[in-house]
Amino acid sequence: MKKIFCYVFLLVSTPLFAQKETNHWVLGEYVGLDFNFEEPVVFSSSLNTHYSTVSISDGATGELLFYSDGLTIWNKEHEVMRNGYNISGSSPRFFQHCIAVPVPSRPAKYYLFTLAESTGERLQHRLFYSVIDMSLDNGRGGVAETQKNVDTHMTSLAAKITAIPHANNNDYWLVTHSVVGNEFYVNLISKDGILPPDTVRLGSSYEVRPVDEEVTGYIKASPDGRKIAVSHLFSRDFEVIMGDPVEDGWPFELFDFDPTTGKITTPVYLGHFIRQAGISFSPDNSKLYLLGIDDKDFFHQFDLNPGNVLASKTGLFQQDPSIRGTVVGAIGEAMEIGIDGKIYFGGGSYSFPRKNALGVIHNPNAKGIDCNFQKVTFPLEPFQKFSFGLPNSIQSTFNNITPSRNPNIPCSDQAVYGLYPNPGSDLITVEVPERCFVPYKLSVYNSLGQRLSGYFIDRAGAIPIRVQDLSPGLYFVVLDLPGQRVVHRFLKI
Repeated sequence: MKKIFCYVFLLVSTPLFAQKETNHWVLGEYVGLDFNFEEPVVFSSSLNTHYSTVSISDGATGELLFYSDGLTIWNKEHEVMRNGYNISGSSPRFFQHCIAVPVPSRPAKYYLFTLAESTGERLQHRLFYSVIDMSLDNGRGGVAETQKNVDTHMTSLAAKITAIPHANNNDYWLVTHSVVGNEFYVNLISKDGILPPDTVRLGSSYEVRPVDEEVTGYIKASPDGRKIAVSHLFSRDFEVIMGDPVEDGWPFELFDFDPTTGKITTPVYLGHFIRQAGISFSPDNSKLYLLGIDDKDFFHQFDLNPGNVLASKTGLFQQDPSIRGTVVGAIGEAMEIGIDGKIYFGGGSYSFPRKNALGVIHNPNAKGIDCNFQKVTFPLEPFQKFSFGLPNSIQSTFNNITPSRNPNIPCSDQAVYGLYPNPGSDLITVEVPERCFVPYKLSVYNSLGQRLSGYFIDRAGAIPIRVQDLSPGLYFVVLDLPGQRVVHRFLKI
């Protein structure tokens, strides 16, 4: 009989299950999505916008705290927060103009950063912040009187902003970009406040045409905080609908980011695109997605594993006949990871024919069309509507989140208990999340029902099992937990 050797130890992973800051999304016209369940549940909000929003929930409980369109802030009761009127932000036509960042060492406080149009110049933006104190108004929160619309004196910015946790797990880096040129600005946010920015000149140099949308696009960080990608919305020639992307488009670029120092390095050219908008990394940090138009496709995936990233570009729209015709001429705006491990696309008036649809990548860690893109509809009320934008969130919340790691799935659901890769040839991993862990017995059976091995597991986390000595074929990995048996089919190749 073949032997299987199991190496039982706990692999180091990023903590996941107290991070419920993104369990509510507020977006579009009066739409909210509550992710505190196995599937998102629709609720009604007070917000009405086509573009970027901020939605913050309690990191431990998942309860909604506040949301904003960058101009007004609402509390969990969908009322305007105390002193939450007249926030210095952009009129709602830009895609990534606001973000909320926890104030380091102040658990009940958040910075709301907003990009507002510079006086007399719609194409250039100025950075402001307001401090939200959730201890005010009996826990409904309010904006501190002396810390509202504070001018950072950072000007001539493009309408895109993101934040990345510092490697010390307490501070944050705020990243913006110049509207003209190739300057990144990186501010350290610490318990001492918001430090002046370091300027990093790197990557392609942008210019501005007299079109509002030229200044927008996205800056997106990978969930592990080690890479950033930057998109620029329209081509140099606004009248170009489809032409030569090398001549008419902007370059799409990927950079390395150091969460310890805030340094941006190593630009990687990923092709020219006539139109670039939504960006998302996969939760496992192995893939990069772009909603961008080149001369062949509308929707692209890049493989970030060692190798030639540019050569890995896969046009998913044309390659997958199941999505052709559903979003033609429409793939275009925001992309955001959900706490359920899926990537969502902004919907609305021209992203999909119906107001109640979003695009969803069900398996964003998978390669090519195996990522499984679909249009998904939601039961909206007549007054509700999805639009182009989605919440702009700090991406670390989603690091290594998968559907099986969704903290809202009950432990009674077999999907919580992972086995990967499957199929596999050498080493497979069985994983029980810490929140569901109790000591259990792990057994391996062949297709005849013969038990090949068994082990007692007394620690949560990832358990590697070496299977290289098994003959190719079908096997069963069984987890016997108190009151529950979980059975995984496993194909040895």
